[in-house]
Amino acid sequence: MMRERKRYVIIYLKDEIDEETFRKDLIDETINFVGVKGLSFFLPRIVFRKDNIFVIRTTVEGLKIFRSILVLKGGVKGRSVRIIKVTGSLKKAKAVSESLNPSMFSK
Repeated sequence: MMRERKRYVIIYLKDEIDEETFRKDLIDETINFVGVKGLSFFLPRIVFRKDNIFVIRTTVEGLKIFRSILVLKGGVKGRSVRIIKVTGSLKKAKAVSESLNPSMFSK
């Protein structure tokens, strides 16, 4: 049995939002866009947060779904979302997130 490969997406949200609300909005947008089957490929999970910078764990197939939601829908529930980096390990994603300063993106 092979282990499923994961990707960690580091994103920046322009608006202040709590983790639970963002997770629910992300799941709602996914279901509206690709349905429940698409959600089963995406499997989003917020694993780290620093201010407005989130690290979301997803599958490799889910990364394509996430990017398409952001491009075609223009964000998540009208909130501007910017992908900073995609990594293959949580350790690297946390290190990059910790090194970022949210004021870098406020332009």
